Amino acid sequence: KIPYFSRLKQRESNYYPDYVIENDKHERIIIEVKPFNQTVKPDIVDSRWSKETWITNIDKWTAARAFADEHNMKFIIVTEKFFE
Repeated sequence: KIPYFSRLKQRESNYYPDYVIENDKHERIIIEVKPFNQTVKPDIVDSRWSKETWITNIDKWTAARAFADEHNMKFIIVTEKFFE
């Protein structure tokens, strides 16, 4: 788990990434899998859900990147575009 501050809930929460893998070079990578549309900032006309999801994701990913840096890891987000 990775602790983070949720701006929407105004409290500390925990983020559980989808995967943590280690490759043959012993590099550890935190992987989050998301639909591409949840990885881009919503427009002002987008739904409240889209905006709240964006804020939550940014809070989690900011904490995940900091955690990865502190632990000599990498953090990546994989979307369907990864496979194109």
